[in-house]
Amino acid sequence: MKQIRQYSSYDEYIKHQSYRYIKSSTRKKFLRNFDKRLEKYTERFGVLHQKRYTKEGQSILCLGARFGEECLAFQHYGLKTRGIDLVPTPPLVEKGDFMKLGILKEYDLAYTNAIDHALDLDLFLFNIHNALKDNGLFFVDIFVGNKDKLEVQLFEDKCSIVEDCKGKFSLVEIFEDLPNYYGDKKLILYVFKKEL
Repeated sequence: MKQIRQYSSYDEYIKHQSYRYIKSSTRKKFLRNFDKRLEKYTERFGVLHQKRYTKEGQSILCLGARFGEECLAFQHYGLKTRGIDLVPTPPLVEKGDFMKLGILKEYDLAYTNAIDHALDLDLFLFNIHNALKDNGLFFVDIFVGNKDKLEVQLFEDKCSIVEDCKGKFSLVEIFEDLPNYYGDKKLILYVFKKEL
């Protein structure tokens, strides 16, 4: 992992990360494609459910949940979801900062596809570790080698996230060829288990 973006202050980081999804034109574009993204998330997460990584009735915290497609996809499999993002989309996603969670052992599972947006990766992982119950699972979707307008961290290869998680999470499984909404981009899904 390599930090590729610097900010002069935490406020500048928050403003930059929020700006894209506050713009009404961007929100309209994303909402227009909501159903297509929901379909792909539901297919993706079906593998987690088939392999018994998720079970009906479990609680899951979705971080950087934007418009809530991942929340609805997990609900499809009977999970109780809570979505958090800097820009809320009620009722699926509430306003919150994943760098400042303050949650202790409340969730069975956690999911994010926004780990590359974390300003301080160690703090981000610490917050998720704290939010999970003992033996909780953490699902992470990452575009390896992807550099976009909002990324703060760059995961240069598929092993770098495994190294970054050591001491907090141990790798359980990697899925490389699941359906995704993003066309040619290679989206890798990692399953980690909380270390005690």
